[in-house]
Amino acid sequence: MIGPVLFTLVAFIAGATRPGYSAWHAYVSMLSLGEGGWVMAANLVVGGLLHVAFSVGLGRRGYGWPAILIGVAGAGLAIQGVFPADPGLGYPPGAPDGVPAVMSTSSAVHYLAGSIAGLANATAAVLMARRFGRDSRAAGWSRYLAVTAALVFGLLVALGFAGSDGPALQGFAGAIQRVWILVALAWLVLLAVRLLRTAVPAEA
Repeated sequence: MIGPVLFTLVAFIAGATRPGYSAWHAYVSMLSLGEGGWVMAANLVVGGLLHVAFSVGLGRRGYGWPAILIGVAGAGLAIQGVFPADPGLGYPPGAPDGVPAVMSTSSAVHYLAGSIAGLANATAAVLMARRFGRDSRAAGWSRYLAVTAALVFGLLVALGFAGSDGPALQGFAGAIQRVWILVALAWLVLLAVRLLRTAVPAEA
């Protein structure tokens, strides 16, 4: 429960207080650049490692592939903290408005890790929805996870367009990503709460 909440608080507060940074326009990982960038870099690494710790706990309870995918998502998050993106989306001030088409190795790894993490999160939600769907008592929870998975994937696609140099959604990358973060991390927090409060069997 701590990982997603901590990551979101640090990212949103830093985005709202960093001089020259537009939370509406720039990705949260851009906060790893410039003065004080180490705070966001550490946030990515710590948040990712706490995801991995959660996945280990899920694995011990028999949740198999969903646990593995949540671990992959966490590893992707941590990798983004180690390999920062190139300046872009208007940050630091003077950087290009979009994500540069030609990028450094560090930036390429950063965006690849982020894409893999996002897809892993969505796929884990799908698998969890199917698993809980086998239990009629958890039908509402299963539907919530299915809708969440669709939103996570759809917002991930929108995020790619928003960060491009094309006109579609350009200028809204930061806003879209923040909605994505809230949707993608909320279900992990709620899952952790559910597993703490109820003894839900891994196989329904």
